Amino acid sequence: MTTNDKIVQIPMSVRDIDECNPYFLLIKNDLYKNFVVFGQIINGLRKNAILKRAQKFLLLMVIKKPIDWFASPIQMGCLYSPLRRAPGIDHRYCQHHQPATLEENDRMTHMTPEIINEDKEQVLDKLALSDYINDDGQYDNKICNVFRSGVNVKCKISTYGFLATFLSCAVIVGFTELPCSEGSWLRRVLHHILTIKRFGQLPIAMCYDCACTLKLFIKKHFGTEDLKSTNFTQFLTDLTMAIDRFHVKNHTRQMCKTVMRPDHSSHHDVFKSINTQVAEQMFSYLSQFKNSFRGYNYPKSTIFFTVLFHLKNCKTTGIDSYDQAL
Repeated sequence: MTTNDKIVQIPMSVRDIDECNPYFLLIKNDLYKNFVVFGQIINGLRKNAILKRAQKFLLLMVIKKPIDWFASPIQMGCLYSPLRRAPGIDHRYCQHHQPATLEENDRMTHMTPEIINEDKEQVLDKLALSDYINDDGQYDNKICNVFRSGVNVKCKISTYGFLATFLSCAVIVGFTELPCSEGSWLRRVLHHILTIKRFGQLPIAMCYDCACTLKLFIKKHFGTEDLKSTNFTQFLTDLTMAIDRFHVKNHTRQMCKTVMRPDHSSHHDVFKSINTQVAEQMFSYLSQFKNSFRGYNYPKSTIFFTVLFHLKNCKTTGIDSYDQAL
């Protein structure tokens, strides 16, 4: 769908997990890259992007690792499902993160695991809001009533879903699966945005339901080890952000009533005549597939999202899904 390739190798059986999953892992990165590039090309680059989060539920364990653009480790989560209860199996973990297996690997490689502060992401989120914290460490009454504090519980039924970015014309240009709770959501949002930008350009303006807190986070941490300052990440500081019209009425912070409104004069009409609720409308459509979303585990879920979103983009733009490499 997204390349000039005339021949594509696929597994002999789509029911054999042991055959399909390695194949999905092999193709998913290139497939996602082609999806992002194709989504931008078929509709041209619009001047606005809309970011939105959807959810489903699954028990998954949190892992942490360093990511490009962040010198310090970022909480991302493990996409694999935990194993079923069985003798010698810790049902809270997937096959790759069984404690006994990790301990054995550490002994064999003579490596000492890096000790990471469990509350780091929560601290980073709170630092971004330091101007709204009283001497007793609690948020004052000037804090926006709409914000997500880090939730960093290691073993829990956690929120699992995905972030998606739409152009103002409803074309989906990128998504990221979120396999852990809402803790660390700020840096995961930034990672989502920068991953899309790695494969192509993004608009100069963005609407998001918590754009106010995201803007404060960038202002506080840009240029630190928690958010590197590079020519590539400079895009974040230049990005015009506003809260979408559907959610802005619920925000009470002073900045939310002024510069974070999409129609504020400081934005120079960049959001004028833009449907900032396109993400809400699109997720109304995607909710039809919520039962299917729950039924797919990684890596099949990534392939399912990619194909589904590509077909939706084709329908939105009137392009035949059988056309190749436009």
